[in-house]
Amino acid sequence: MGWLLCLCYLAAEVAVAIGSERQQHQVQHGPCRYTFILPEVEQCRPAGDFQVTNSLQRDSPSAPESPHTEPNWQEKKLETLESATENNTQWLQKLESYIQENVRSEMERNVIHTQTATMLEIGTNLLSQSAENTRKLTDVETQVLNQTSRLEIQLLENSLSTNRLETQLLEQTQEVSLQYKAHNITIIRHKKYFLTDNTVIIKICTAESFPVEKEMLKFRDCAEILKSGVTESGIYNIHLPNSTQKTKVFCDMKTKGGGWTVFQHRYDGSVDFNRGWNDYKLGFGDPSGEHWLGNDVIHLLTTSKDYTLQQAYSQYDHFYIDGEDKKYSLHASGFSGTAGRTSSLTQSGTLFSTKDQDNDQCSCKCAQMATGGITFTFFLTVYTRTTIMYKYQVFPWQLRK
Repeated sequence: MGWLLCLCYLAAEVAVAIGSERQQHQVQHGPCRYTFILPEVEQCRPAGDFQVTNSLQRDSPSAPESPHTEPNWQEKKLETLESATENNTQWLQKLESYIQENVRSEMERNVIHTQTATMLEIGTNLLSQSAENTRKLTDVETQVLNQTSRLEIQLLENSLSTNRLETQLLEQTQEVSLQYKAHNITIIRHKKYFLTDNTVIIKICTAESFPVEKEMLKFRDCAEILKSGVTESGIYNIHLPNSTQKTKVFCDMKTKGGGWTVFQHRYDGSVDFNRGWNDYKLGFGDPSGEHWLGNDVIHLLTTSKDYTLQQAYSQYDHFYIDGEDKKYSLHASGFSGTAGRTSSLTQSGTLFSTKDQDNDQCSCKCAQMATGGITFTFFLTVYTRTTIMYKYQVFPWQLRK
């Protein structure tokens, strides 16, 4: 653009120089300096034919013509002016062409620069719009995330609230169920009390209508308990004849029709049966486990009425023992069973022996050798069949009417 201004300015200065017909003109434009030398028309002498050239300037005036030619000075001057004008015109044309080329190049550069600037501006605008869109998109994403977080929190709160409601409902349901059960239990208890009262009233009325002797309500053995309607084996109280005290016995209500009064039970060795006379007299052990009922109790039971003895698989139709004054002598008859007579009790009238009172008729002490009482001097049987006798001692001895 600076070259274009410089050339325009030079063209203007040259035109001024031609119009004023100055000999020399200098142009200073920035760092550029131009000097133009033009012919002086007024001081030219007549010369020969003027040679028109394509040069814009001449460094020296043309050589003088021969003195033989005498052209008209005015014509020469006119020709000189025409030649100078033509030279200036050609120079101006070249200058114009140069200016046009530079202007075209400058315009192209300006167009490229303008297009580049436009493209840069468009690119800047696009970047700005893209950044703005990105920011808006980020804002939208942030809003969506915030909304999603709020929804998740609300959903979690709703879930927790639902769980609490379900828990409360379950607790209330359980409480109502417990109250209902308690109410039912209360009703059942009231009904039970009512039935109990009615039963008592009925019993009282029945007792008044059908008086029963007090003694008839006392059971003397397990057979009477069975006849009263009790069918479960267990420990029961019996009242012995000529005695006011109650005695606990184990009643077997299952074996051979039930009603058996057990006076000896051995099965696991938890109770020591190798005892003295007094222990066997009073009895030892617990009726619910291994035990000996007691010779005095057995004597009172077996002498009050007829009883049947069952030892393991041996059965005697009649059985009783005497009192202590007769050494609890054994009386049994009417044997039956699968154990065999040689494995069963000895003859009636045999005496009872323990480790501290030897009443058998043997030189040895059978009670000590058999490690227990109830030998009744049937030592030979015990001695010859120790294992079988021990097995029989393991099984309960039972009494039945």
